[in-house]
Amino acid sequence: MALTAAEIESVRRFLGFPGGPEYRQTLSDRAAEMLDDASEATVRSHLRQLDRLQQLMSNTIPFAAQTFSSGAAGTQQYAARQRMGTLHMEANHYINEISSTLCLGIHRRIYGQGTGFRTEWFTITQQLPQVVKWVRAWDFASTSDRKGDPDATASVRMGLLQNGGVIVADVTRDFLTPAGVNVRLQATAAADGPGIPQRWQLDPGQAGAFQSQTLRSLLQGFDSKGIITTLSKLERANPLSRAAEFGEVYLLQAPWNNQFINELVGFPDGAHDDQVDAAALAYLELMGVGVSRFGSASFR
Repeated sequence: MALTAAEIESVRRFLGFPGGPEYRQTLSDRAAEMLDDASEATVRSHLRQLDRLQQLMSNTIPFAAQTFSSGAAGTQQYAARQRMGTLHMEANHYINEISSTLCLGIHRRIYGQGTGFRTEWFTITQQLPQVVKWVRAWDFASTSDRKGDPDATASVRMGLLQNGGVIVADVTRDFLTPAGVNVRLQATAAADGPGIPQRWQLDPGQAGAFQSQTLRSLLQGFDSKGIITTLSKLERANPLSRAAEFGEVYLLQAPWNNQFINELVGFPDGAHDDQVDAAALAYLELMGVGVSRFGSASFR
């Protein structure tokens, strides 16, 4: 028994193919070619799960789409947005399974996976909301020569808000020599004050440990450490992207706003990702996701 026309239409929609009889016919032919009775039943089961998840998403959207709030309403809003992210991940699992079974690529993701950013996802505010936890994360480079469009040393100061959202309050991006990086690190940490932790990504192994000890020696009296993560760049950026998609990322109005947004929107295909890496690391540190620490909380 072949997939029905309605089931083929569902496959087309979930795989993100354009409408039109030619695409439906292509999918119908592929299903007839690739599916036996068992795999056909599996695809039907996946489609039922996707219909179920879509209904749950429809029930969650009114809460997830609310604007910034605090207190009990903010807690409900945050829970709804986290729930929506979980539903998207589960739906993408079933979509991936259908794609694999039919040996067809996914034309367009209809549920965000958080591997990119859009300008309209960010809210710029002139007022700094109440922050419950701060961190500044760094992505280091070591060149002062701008020839060849090199990477920069970037840092992002990010705060966790009462409603579970975050605000980016400061971004630095500089082309510096190794000595200049050290000076910039010390000066920025001093301006932030000892109450704001300083974090950077740490490569595993002896070289990474030595670099981290060297950096921490520059920040005596500060909460500073390297963070080890086994996640890829896309996986590190995914939680921040998902939060931005649901309106959970705010930017304090400042001259760096446009450059910061442009780099995030260009990710992962843009020429640079220094600010993306720093922002993603700051978000992971605040949320405690996918990271392990190197060293004690402070170096004195």
